[in-house]
Amino acid sequence: MPNRQKKLAHLLKGASYSVAADDLADDFELLEKEAETGSVENAAGVLTRIEDCMTGFRKTWLNVFLGKKQ
Repeated sequence: MPNRQKKLAHLLKGASYSVAADDLADDFELLEKEAETGSVENAAGVLTRIEDCMTGFRKTWLNVFLGKKQ
């Protein structure tokens, strides 16, 4: 992964940790490490987990924002 992706993964890792989304942050850390080594071996699986986590987060956030009980 190019340097730009490494920086983005690093930024999103920190943002995720700051809102206690530790599993998500751990996945961004994996992407950051892959970017450092130039590997993309695990990227597809990690990106799938990130997408699943973000989908769940979005649903939860919208329910809270709209006042829906879970």
